[in-house]
Amino acid sequence: MIFLLCMPLVSASMFFPHYDTSVYSAPLVFSSSVVFSDMGSYAGEAVIVSITPEGFFPREIIVNPGDSVVWRNDRRYWESSVIGVRDLHMMQSEILSPGETFLWTFNEPGEYTYVDVIVLGYTGRIIVQQTS
Repeated sequence: MIFLLCMPLVSASMFFPHYDTSVYSAPLVFSSSVVFSDMGSYAGEAVIVSITPEGFFPREIIVNPGDSVVWRNDRRYWESSVIGVRDLHMMQSEILSPGETFLWTFNEPGEYTYVDVIVLGYTGRIIVQQTS
């Protein structure tokens, strides 16, 4: 189970008034199970992190071992590239054009930081909680 927000569906336009959602076919969804028609399904749970003009949304998430995180470039014009730092240094996406996605599965408990290398200063954090 993933604990992010108390609401199951969040529209990015609620948080970013100038964000044009008509450009993108999929809403910003926080769910414990997500299936993407263009990416298949995942063995564990999946969470979407939106890459916006203001940075990553949400900036911090909590997942379980085996869960996947999908970064989706929801910027209208800018490309993005997501890379992990320190213990997550092996994670690196290709250049993501607007609308493209990148998937990474987290198997080990810990706290992981990632950055956008196209727009400096944008960071996020994944907390993989220990399951009992």
